[in-house]
Parts: sequence; C-alpha cells; structure tokens
Amino acid sequence: MKITIYQNNGEKLIQISNPISKESIEINASIGGTLTSMQLSNDLTTQELISIPDQQKYTLNKNPFYPSGLLMPWVNRIRNGNYSFKGKNYQLPINESNLGNAIHGFMAHANFEIIETKENENEGFVRLESIYDGLFPGFPFPFVCQLCYSLDKSGTLSFQIIGKNCGEKPMPFATGWHPYFQLGNNLEDLTLYFNSKEKFLSDSQMIPLKSVAFLAQKGMPLHLEKPDNVFLLEKSKSNSVALLNDKSGLQLNLEFNSETFPYFVAFCPEGENCIALEPMTANTDCFNTNEGLLELDAQEEFHGSIKIYLSKIGQN
Repeated sequence: MKITIYQNNGEKLIQISNPISKESIEINASIGGTLTSMQLSNDLTTQELISIPDQQKYTLNKNPFYPSGLLMPWVNRIRNGNYSFKGKNYQLPINESNLGNAIHGFMAHANFEIIETKENENEGFVRLESIYDGLFPGFPFPFVCQLCYSLDKSGTLSFQIIGKNCGEKPMPFATGWHPYFQLGNNLEDLTLYFNSKEKFLSDSQMIPLKSVAFLAQKGMPLHLEKPDNVFLLEKSKSNSVALLNDKSGLQLNLEFNSETFPYFVAFCPEGENCIALEPMTANTDCFNTNEGLLELDAQEEFHGSIKIYLSKIGQN
C-alpha cells in the first residue's frame, strides 16, 4: 500500500492506493478531511464510487450539497439556528437561508492536519486532526476532532470519527457523515436495503414532524422512491446498508454499529445519479428535541466507525 501527500492550489491532498489492484482513495485535508474519490474493485472491475454533486458549478468548500461532509457538532438542521443547553439559550448563524435553519455543523470545511500515517503491505492509514477553539457563534464548547482513514489490501475502506470535549464543562454533541455514492450511471438500476424501523416525515423547514413505520429490509427501488428522509434503524452492533445494481450485479456495502449511529439518511439529489447514505448519531434538530443528542463531559471522547466495500450481489 502506498500513501502520497501533495498540494494542489494550496490544499493538502492525500492518496492511499494499492499499486497491485489499482484501488485508491483521495482525501482533501484542507477542506473537512473530505473523501473526494474512492475507487474500489471487484474482480477486474474498478469503480469510482464517490460522487460530488454539482462539482462543475461549485468548489468543494462552497458546495451546498456538503459532499462527503463531516457533520459535527450537530447533524442536519437546527430549527431557526436556536437551541438551549443547561438552561442557557444559544443562537447559531443561519446558513440555510431558504428554510431558516443552521445546517450540518461547521466542521465540513475545517482545516485538518495530518498527524499520523502508516503504510505496509496490508494497509495504508492516515489520521487527521482539527482543533476547534470554541469561537464559532452560538457554540462556545471547544473540542478536538480526529478522522482516520484506512484502505486495506482486501479493498475495504475503514473510516473513524473521534470527537473529544477539551473544555471544562459538558457539551451537546452529534455527528455523522454525508457521502454521496454512485454505482453505475442510472438510479433506476439501484435498490437500497437497510434495517429500518421508522421513517420521519418533515415539515416545511425539513424538520421531522412525525414518524411512521417503515421497513426497508425488503428493498427500496430508487426508481419508485427517491428518498430525502431520516430513518430510525434497528439497533445492532453490526448493521449493514447495501446498495445493489441489478444490471451490473455489483453491491456497495456500508457496515457500522447502529447503537452508535441509530439514525440514517438516504437522499437522492434532484438531477443527479447518486445517493447520499448518511449514518448519524442523532436526529435532525436534536439540540432541541434531544433525539439521539449526546452530552460529552469534560475530556470525554466519542468514537464511531464505518466500513465500506464493494462486492457482487449475494457475495458478502
């Protein structure tokens, strides 16, 4: 395995590659530690699995779709950017002006430093770190975030999120990941499977209004339903999400602990042949509803991991 670190237009980029299989991932450390490319193979077929919606129109740090964005210290939306914690009210900047919300936290575009790399015949590994000083308006809680990426010779990507409260008081916390995946050029060929219990229906601000029973275990054909919802998952230490292309016979797999990430978003942006698959620790507006909200004590850490690999249908 090989790690290459280079600069492009002043941004720190990292590539982890397998010279034998030609599999690789690319990360932009300067903009959120963002995964910008993931090429995995099955047999002799190498697939680019990461999509960047509207990349011809927007630079990565201005892209309103938050491609592969780290969601932290809150996920999705905070209604009107306002919340209370420990009896004190806070106002976040409104960065979703059309709906009047604070969206996706503020770490998706943060600068990350490379603090550890490792490469051997079995694995390429990189650890990134960003230190938040508590100065973002409406969130005076300092923390440290680390992102770990590992690509092994079997073609499995392991992604880990670590968040540590480095302040002296408890802090509200939620996190998740916002990658867009492509598996072929036509959404109509794709079916999504995951172990859901409920689907949340949203109001006019895209804040969950109520939930209804919803089971995606038997498959959600994307030509019938192009989702834009939060789902509550069955809790399992080894939960899986599978995106299947019935024409190519390929299957993209995400595995994670749904006790750690009990909420999940599936989102197909209009006009794009991709789908966001987003494991999350909490529900939208959790700073107000407390649905999944974590409270990290001083010096307490959060750890969450996600694995991704490509297989043939029924092979994994």
